[in-house]
Amino acid sequence: MESLAIRYSSSILAIFCALVTWFGYSANRAVSGNTIRHAFLLTGYLASIAAVHLWSHLTGGSNEVTGMVMNATAAIAFLLWVVLFTRRGETLRAGSAR
Repeated sequence: MESLAIRYSSSILAIFCALVTWFGYSANRAVSGNTIRHAFLLTGYLASIAAVHLWSHLTGGSNEVTGMVMNATAAIAFLLWVVLFTRRGETLRAGSAR
């Protein structure tokens, strides 16, 4: 039951984050590159949590395998956060600042 709660909550958060990311990226606003990268990474991370729990629920997978896969996806996400964020990415991208 806990796996379902995690899967549903992370699915809802991933969808919400994807909508906010899409709006922030497509709106004509001044947004820093790091903010856009963070939003895409967070959306992907939340979607991966939902996908791993869905896979675990459908296959009856063990908690050990689920934990290892989630740790690997978290490590990849954190590595990408470290690599992709730069000082230059803090400057605002072109757009109409309000």
